[in-house]
Amino acid sequence: MRRLLVHSVLTLLVSVHLVRSGDCPTYCKCDTTGTSGIHAKCSAFDDTQQFGLEIAYLDLSNIPKSSGLKLTDRIFSNVGLKRISSITLANSALKEIHVNAFHGLHNLNQLNLSRNHLGLLEPDMFANNTHLEKLSLSQNSLQNMQVKNSPYSEYFLNIPSLQDLDLSGCSLSHLLPTMFKKLTTVTYVNLASNNISDIPKETFAPLLDLGDLDLSDNKVSQLSSDMFENNSEINSLTMRNNPLSSLRSVQIESLQILDLSLCKFTTIDMDTFVGFPNMRDLNLSANAITSINSNAFKKMTKLQNLDLSNNKLIGPLSDDIFVKNVQLETLKLANNPQMKRFPETGFKEEFSEIYFLDASRCGLTHLEEDNLKRLDHLRRLYLSGNEIQYIKPGVLSPKIIFLDLSGNKIAHLDQVSFPSGSSLRTLYLSGNPIKKISPANFVNTARLKSLHLNSCELKQLWDTTETALRPLKFLSYLNIANNKIKSLSPKDLNYIEHVQTLVLSGNPLTCNDDMKKLVTLLTEREVASSDATQMKQFEEMKITGAVDLVSMKYELGWEKFMNYICQEKQRLIDITKPDYSGDKVVDPKSISDESEDKIILEPPSDHTEMVFDIEEIAFISTGIPEHALNYFPEDIHKDPVTHTKINYTWPIIIVILSAFSIILALLIFVALFLRWSRQKNSYRNRNARRLSICRTALYQQLYEDPNTPTTPVMMTKDPEHASEQRIYTSPNDDTNKTTTDTAQPISKVSYLSSPFHHSNIVPESV
Repeated sequence: MRRLLVHSVLTLLVSVHLVRSGDCPTYCKCDTTGTSGIHAKCSAFDDTQQFGLEIAYLDLSNIPKSSGLKLTDRIFSNVGLKRISSITLANSALKEIHVNAFHGLHNLNQLNLSRNHLGLLEPDMFANNTHLEKLSLSQNSLQNMQVKNSPYSEYFLNIPSLQDLDLSGCSLSHLLPTMFKKLTTVTYVNLASNNISDIPKETFAPLLDLGDLDLSDNKVSQLSSDMFENNSEINSLTMRNNPLSSLRSVQIESLQILDLSLCKFTTIDMDTFVGFPNMRDLNLSANAITSINSNAFKKMTKLQNLDLSNNKLIGPLSDDIFVKNVQLETLKLANNPQMKRFPETGFKEEFSEIYFLDASRCGLTHLEEDNLKRLDHLRRLYLSGNEIQYIKPGVLSPKIIFLDLSGNKIAHLDQVSFPSGSSLRTLYLSGNPIKKISPANFVNTARLKSLHLNSCELKQLWDTTETALRPLKFLSYLNIANNKIKSLSPKDLNYIEHVQTLVLSGNPLTCNDDMKKLVTLLTEREVASSDATQMKQFEEMKITGAVDLVSMKYELGWEKFMNYICQEKQRLIDITKPDYSGDKVVDPKSISDESEDKIILEPPSDHTEMVFDIEEIAFISTGIPEHALNYFPEDIHKDPVTHTKINYTWPIIIVILSAFSIILALLIFVALFLRWSRQKNSYRNRNARRLSICRTALYQQLYEDPNTPTTPVMMTKDPEHASEQRIYTSPNDDTNKTTTDTAQPISKVSYLSSPFHHSNIVPESV
């Protein structure tokens, strides 16, 4: 772990040093991209530049035409980019490429040449790039490469390792049978947005590993029956927006995803999809389909997602149309206005896995008890834009968690029967002519969290005097915007005590004490006034981890909301507000008929000028009548929050300094650790040597060399012979000189009898 940490820190420092040390060429900016390499973004590129760095990613996009960009012989290798793995050269007015421009780039893996002016490419241009897997030539005019008289008609490109090829928007009108002859490893081909009308049946034969083919936005009117007989791995085929009206006799057994949207299908016969037994996702939206044979989908037993929206289906559908689709999960029937109704007895047999059903704008007038029978797993039901007036008991499953009934003709909620113990979480009733609601209407939907009642005809929030009902204790979102509600009071919150977002905009609310008390209560509870306010509050909490409660209350949008109602700038919440008692405010009653058409009000809160017409001032103190709603901005309910400009300079500087301090501390720690480690090892070595020497001295046998001088006699002081003199000879003196010295009285003690003689030394006693 320690070595890994040291290695990571050193790698980071070396990378930063290299990037800053000046080997990045002029007109380029080099940055590290983690452990994957260095990224270079250049605004110009030629063979005079030198890249001394280990560049892994080179971005030459959007180079101006005036720079005259040219890719000459081995240009990338010559400028030091031999280890490059990804090159992006898009939208740079490139017209031609030398056949050897990419030679020597053995690590090149991705190449993007889209949105240039390339007309012809040498087929063997990339033969040397043995690791190239992804190539994009999108939006280049390459039509001349797929004509019979082209010098490159033998094969399109020779890239032995290519997997993904993007040729979308290349003005191709024909595909030659030899096009993919040298691209046998390709698994994905994008030929969308060309002018292809004819495809020879041998075209895709060499692509044995082809898995995904996109032919959308072309002019293909038919497919050969044996066109994909060699493509046993193909999984996805996109034919969107082609004049294709039939797939009869076409067989692709491995196909799982088929997109036929915006084609020309008018009927679906029993043999249309016989050749697709493993189909999982089928998109038939935006055709002109009027009828579907009851056996059309029976061969697709693995079908999970079916989209039949935006057609001309005439209902009801056959009750056994999905009898074999036991794995079907999502069914989209939206915008088939002639369908009118579901099968009266519901769909037959095993149709139980579906959880998503969209029947919006299908001309439905009502739902019978058995219409949705056997849909035991249904969770999301979309019925908006119909003409439904009532829903009988037993129609809705208690397992539904999302129900959209907006834009229908429901006038009374008691005509919509919610099952007992309903799991409903979200309910849309917007755009219905509902004039009143009661908490009793939601007794069976105790788990409801989001309720949309905007653009109805409500004149008051609750039509009840029953205070014991508490059916909406989990409701957190309520939208009653654009109704006809004139008055609200704190009592209206008794049934929605835990609401977090309450949208009231677009109502002719009166500026009275009850309304002010309600807004004060909503502010204290930190209830958001719009979706945008709630989202902003959530983002602030997510980014900062905590939000200042005082500032949050000012940014909930209620103050601005009340300013539009009362037409005057004032603070409704008493949270350390300044005293503006000395400021002058114009009294509307003092305005005479001779006054000018425009007057200027100076609101005390921010002293910004507000210009009003005389007609607008007339209802400031008396409330806002219905016709005054035109003065309200349309997007008040979208973003009533007063946005403040935040300076992020200091936080950025603090973050940078903190990161630098952490890196510096890590480096100091590593240095101290290495120094301590060396000192510890040195101490151990010295101690080991000392211990070795001591052991050698203790246990080595002592002896006397016979050639050495006689063992000297040891002298000791003797107080009794203080006056005696002794003549002795120094054993280290080579001359015959004798030295007479007056010495202390001594006793004759020999070394041989000393306790320190080697024969008397015992190692354990030392």
